[in-house]
Amino acid sequence: MGPHHIDLFASPTNAKIPHNFVSWNYHPTAAWINAFSRDWTTIPGRHTDHTELALSTVVANPPANDPLSPSSPTTISTIDTTSRRRRRSPSPEVEFDRMEHLNKRFRAAQLSHSAINTIQATQHSRTRNYQTYQRLFVAWCRQRTIDPNIPHAPTIISFLADTREAKNWAVSTTLNAKSAILDLYSIIEQQNIRSDSTYVIYIKALKDSKIPTRRTFDYDLTPVFDHIRSLGSNDTMSRLSLSRKTAWLLAMCGFLRPSDLHRMDLDLSEVNRSGHLVLHIVAPKDKRKGSRRIKSVTIHPHRDPVFCPVQAFISYRQRLAVDPLRAPHPIAPATTINYFFRNTHQLGSQVTSTTISRYMSDIMQHIGRAPDAPIPDPRHLGSTLAATAGLSVDDIVAHGGWASQDTFLLFYRQSSETHTDFTNSTLDQQPRSQSGLCNVM
Repeated sequence: MGPHHIDLFASPTNAKIPHNFVSWNYHPTAAWINAFSRDWTTIPGRHTDHTELALSTVVANPPANDPLSPSSPTTISTIDTTSRRRRRSPSPEVEFDRMEHLNKRFRAAQLSHSAINTIQATQHSRTRNYQTYQRLFVAWCRQRTIDPNIPHAPTIISFLADTREAKNWAVSTTLNAKSAILDLYSIIEQQNIRSDSTYVIYIKALKDSKIPTRRTFDYDLTPVFDHIRSLGSNDTMSRLSLSRKTAWLLAMCGFLRPSDLHRMDLDLSEVNRSGHLVLHIVAPKDKRKGSRRIKSVTIHPHRDPVFCPVQAFISYRQRLAVDPLRAPHPIAPATTINYFFRNTHQLGSQVTSTTISRYMSDIMQHIGRAPDAPIPDPRHLGSTLAATAGLSVDDIVAHGGWASQDTFLLFYRQSSETHTDFTNSTLDQQPRSQSGLCNVM
């Protein structure tokens, strides 16, 4: 029978049609991966009688000296492809798994198991952030019979534009999706995409279309203080209320993210002899010269015990964190930390950074604000209040762990208000020092 146009179940070593075959694992010469991921009726020149297709073994017989080859069976029995597709999820995007995609790439590069495991250990956090966008991209490509494994700048641009319009994405969301899609490809392929003239023009136009919103809003913390005072003593308030209060105070006074509080190691953190709380955050989100680090933050006590972050920390530790809760670090599983924030119903379990963020929001929602003003983030608001109070920007940057003053001023400081009266200082008639740059008589 014949002629045959494509070999659906093959590998580079046994393909009956070497120039047009489908493999189970990633290979640069394969037409695509996984024959069941596409509708066969869309294949040009296909035959309705599947027996006329050139069939090879699903997985090639692995060489005896290849430790990375799978030990799966090399033959299959008769398959009802119609029922197979019926049993699969109606949405093709659920079929894509970022970690498996990376594994295929690493195996194709003939990396050892140790090398793959080392890389995998640092990818779980990025996988959570990227996989949703990547699944959307793969589904979009399959609907248009496009191979998502082929790096093609116009394809990426079209996906971003179409999906942004369909889902009403913000510019920032679209840029996040762009980063997730580039993650599918090798570094060299990413560089080629970024240097594509059409890609450069589209990304620039996308960024230029974003009009910044008003950054300065008036907030009144009095309702928040009243709410915290209404909770009562640290010893008598509920576990949930104490969790919310502690998370909010530490974030406001330490300029901390929810992920910072999640990665805080209780074994390393303590109240020193001066009464200051010293927190140690293991592998925070921000790096130094591309490397993970342990971030130390010192928080001073407040004169009013109701609003004292040190007293809240001590009470929380005594009530909820007496027993150790040592578990692998969320992004560095080889490292074990003693988690501070616990599940209020089951103290032997930790909570996620999402839950800690919710704790902060539950307190911050009481803040006085205009109807169009967003609920501020404690890290942003705390550092902004410190700046408007006249504290040194250098000290604020060091306390918050920002890489530079520019990072704080551009992305975190919510108000540029100062206490200096520039109007009268500028217009008043008063003696001025002579300057070689500008002499005003």
